[in-house]
Amino acid sequence: MTLRRPRLATRGAPFLLLLLCLIGLSFSLSVSKTHVSQPLPVDNGTDHELERWLEREVAVAWERLLANIHPDGTAVGVVVASPSREHPNYWYTWTRDSALTMRVIAIAYGDAAPGSAEEGKFSGLLWDYAAFSRRNQERPNLSGDEDSGGLGEPKFYVDGTPYNEPWGRPQNDGPALRALTLMHFATTYLDRTSDLAKVATHLYAPALPARTVIKSDLEHIARTWGSDSVELWEEVRARSHFHTLQVQAAALQVGAEFAVRMGDPDAGVYYAACAARVADAARRHFDMKRGWVVQSLGIVGDDKGKKDGLDVAVMLAALQVPPHTRIFALHGVEVVGTAVELMKRMAGAYNINKVVRTPNGFPIAPGIGRYVEDIYDGYDQTLGNPWVLATAAYAELAYTISTPPPPPPPPESHTPSPLPLATHRNHTSPLHQSLREVGDAFLRRVMRHANADGTLSEQMNRESGFMQGARELTWSYAGFLLAVRARGKGWGVGGGEEGGGGAEGGQLVMGARPAA
Repeated sequence: MTLRRPRLATRGAPFLLLLLCLIGLSFSLSVSKTHVSQPLPVDNGTDHELERWLEREVAVAWERLLANIHPDGTAVGVVVASPSREHPNYWYTWTRDSALTMRVIAIAYGDAAPGSAEEGKFSGLLWDYAAFSRRNQERPNLSGDEDSGGLGEPKFYVDGTPYNEPWGRPQNDGPALRALTLMHFATTYLDRTSDLAKVATHLYAPALPARTVIKSDLEHIARTWGSDSVELWEEVRARSHFHTLQVQAAALQVGAEFAVRMGDPDAGVYYAACAARVADAARRHFDMKRGWVVQSLGIVGDDKGKKDGLDVAVMLAALQVPPHTRIFALHGVEVVGTAVELMKRMAGAYNINKVVRTPNGFPIAPGIGRYVEDIYDGYDQTLGNPWVLATAAYAELAYTISTPPPPPPPPESHTPSPLPLATHRNHTSPLHQSLREVGDAFLRRVMRHANADGTLSEQMNRESGFMQGARELTWSYAGFLLAVRARGKGWGVGGGEEGGGGAEGGQLVMGARPAA
């Protein structure tokens, strides 16, 4: 059978748009006429300080990320958002944060050598996560039950019981991100083991009503994607959010392919048709007149001052999905235009961004926050700050668009790609090197403000630069590790050495797996 894929953006001149990204960074580095007299050089040789810091920081990030998976006092399979239990209290498990964290584990599982201790460890964590997620799906909560919207419940206590207090609900990006993570894992697992029975028992069974974790998430997405929901920052309710629609469209598209593999072809047709409709709705978020993607349309109630709709969530959405499912190409005018406009505004919004180079002359890119009007400071409602995960996402974006991804296989192909991921890349072009330097400039921003012991909190204070907000935020570590992997140099797992990482940050194209 043939599955219809959502139409993806292919227009635009990639070279010119990549130059636009470089121009945007050059602007942000030299825009402060009172701070810098001339634009900074992009390339000034090897930054040994950055290389040494990255080597240390990767080890810290892995240690702290893994420490936030099933820490003492939590249920097996839980991912805590942060160990912070007061000021602020993030001692909960969010569906979104957990899915994004376990996505890192799923990518690492694919990178680990078959039969290695790493592979076994990551596989065990993912099976535990899947089992915990399934138990959450079965629990009625204030968003509903499994068949009436309950999967959109955003957070739970660390023992898995629902958080039945006032909150912004439902948040429907969570089930989509979880489905993507578990399908990524399941695909690699099947490629390595061919154990279809285990996957059918614990992850995806065709039967309706859905009573397996992936199938239930996909059915929830297909039923609810057109309903009002709250976005990933848990602040604004609207008819549609680009980030939510993008990850939903991706989950349904990958779900269509995965359903066929699992012997559920009718569901494959249904999910593919839904994916096309969701993608069409997401495409309407691009404001051609203003030149950027508007994050939320049809806001219900308080808009939190978000007048322009510029939000790093747009870039996060594009990075959180497999390349062949993106509504807008990373090098397209929609994503690049949004990224550059937000970056230019962020450059002047935060005092710490006045420092634009290291003592050795290497460029430091602006710290990136969620959106310009943000007033959440990590503790209270005052003034927002740059976020570690947002700044790391800009690094990942620059590294990723420097090289096109490998072409996706035909939708019904389940044969691993005969070519390792590295063979699809050209690491030697001047454009690639320039974009790599852009990514490095954003990682230097994180390096400048990280704690001395390498720990990363949620935010960087806009005035002092010190870490602020929830300490050791799991999502901060996940975002940092994916940026380093996209850079193509050791992220601490077998396939993450030079040439073995991924311009696509390890995002799996169905039927293929990252080179180990």
